[in-house]
Amino acid sequence: MPTSSKHFSMLTNAYDTWLSHNNQYKRVAVANACQTFLLAALLPLFAQAQIGGGQSFSFLQLPPNTRTVAQGGVQVASVGKDASLWLSNPALNTDSAKHQATLQLQLLSGQALHTTLASVLPTRRHQRLAIGLQYIGYGQFEGFDATGAPTGSFTAAEYVLAFNYAHTLSPFTLGITLKGAGSSIATFQSVALLADIGALFQHPKKDLRIGLTMRNIGFAASNYTDASQWIMPFDAQVGISFRPEKMPLRFSLTAWQLAPRGDIVYNDPTRPTGFDLNGNPLVDVPTLWQKLARRLVVGSEWLLHPNLQLRTGYNVLHRQELGLPQRRALSGFSFGVMLSMKTIEISYSYQVRHVAGGISAFSIVADLSRISAKLRTRVEIDN
Repeated sequence: MPTSSKHFSMLTNAYDTWLSHNNQYKRVAVANACQTFLLAALLPLFAQAQIGGGQSFSFLQLPPNTRTVAQGGVQVASVGKDASLWLSNPALNTDSAKHQATLQLQLLSGQALHTTLASVLPTRRHQRLAIGLQYIGYGQFEGFDATGAPTGSFTAAEYVLAFNYAHTLSPFTLGITLKGAGSSIATFQSVALLADIGALFQHPKKDLRIGLTMRNIGFAASNYTDASQWIMPFDAQVGISFRPEKMPLRFSLTAWQLAPRGDIVYNDPTRPTGFDLNGNPLVDVPTLWQKLARRLVVGSEWLLHPNLQLRTGYNVLHRQELGLPQRRALSGFSFGVMLSMKTIEISYSYQVRHVAGGISAFSIVADLSRISAKLRTRVEIDN
């Protein structure tokens, strides 16, 4: 048989095999993609250069919903009815959130208000679309020129418009979120285009989930001024959520800040640990454990009843970097409660960032399919 005929026969057999095992190959491909994604996310752990300031659009790192606020501010493996969970990880747009809509309100330091509107749209089986809008209003300020003369008042605000697509091929879910972010101060404007990508593994029998995401991949489309230089707050995160059998408790462990440019430990030169024989200040050198621990966030959900949950979280980085040496208080800790009814779910959370205050969050999630069914029933009864 000629060589070309042999090649054609081999290709034909391979194609037939692929057709007969299509779903199997899809699952293997997704699994390999998730493994590659995980390795890429963990590589920055070994970076040694120290991170500085300079990131722009840092508001994109704020927790987008009350559930995330209550669990330490970072959560990539927790699913539920909340239609805004995909803002943390695009793959968290699962069937649990189908036909849901949510309103999230967060009171930040300085009386800034962070508002989020999100909804998961009805689509085909195993596929979901979602849309979300985030807005942070910082209020009104008084302006002054270089001589101290008043120039009038001005406002400042930041906002994000996001679109999400997620596809489930059990036990994996892959998702992508496209975002347009804007920031305005007085007459100055800046716009950025970004994307989040994520994956989620859900165990078919156990309450076990593993999530990973790369967030804020993008660039600034326009800057405040021609001299402005923007660095997007890119981050890689990986986490696990697990509920032991016959226990009313679900644990979560999340690693974040895996992709900043190196070490995230900040050594304050004004707070030396001591002095050498020549009187020079000694600065504490962080250990490998301190570097790793600052990238960890621990969370828990106490499932007291199908309609009642208590949530807690602990963020090591917030505890170490924002707590005062003389009085750390509860810096880094967070708390929350969720009450679920037939058609709505109400949550409240509080995250202690500093002794001066933290983030107070409230949300309401509505099941649009049940609400519309009730309205149709009432209309039919009235007619």
